[in-house]
Amino acid sequence: MDTPPRRYSSRLVLGAGVVAICCHIGAPQAAETYARFTVSAIVEPYASLAVRSQPDLLTLTAADIARGYVDVPQPIAVQVHSNSRDGYLLTLSSSLVGVTGLRIDGLGEPVSLDASGGSIAEHWTSSEHTAEVTLHLRLLLDTAVTPGTYPWPLRLAAAAL
Repeated sequence: MDTPPRRYSSRLVLGAGVVAICCHIGAPQAAETYARFTVSAIVEPYASLAVRSQPDLLTLTAADIARGYVDVPQPIAVQVHSNSRDGYLLTLSSSLVGVTGLRIDGLGEPVSLDASGGSIAEHWTSSEHTAEVTLHLRLLLDTAVTPGTYPWPLRLAAAAL
């Protein structure tokens, strides 16, 4: 007598587990028994940020400090990707003492943040959930800042909305 080939699938394996629990193991079975149930998963929203280019150093001159700001000559280019349908939150923070605020161009309307930085909510304008963003920055400076060259003071992060 020919036996039909066995099919292996997640439904069969899961069904066999339910049968083993529900039936007396080892008893001869006259017919196969199947059970169906639904499995679902929740994918948590996430966002990733890749910095494509940014300055390595920030040079402040006496003229910049007297004027009260410096326009960063090199823009910051980033790519943000998120699986959130709502968009992402872009966070900027400065580690340089003497920066009193930030002005950011490149996100539609100009955005101003205080010395501690802050977050900007960006919503998707298409079904594409990746954004290439080029930020132009103006750092507002306290008059007590010393002219010189400093390590790049800004940090960026992204989170899903």
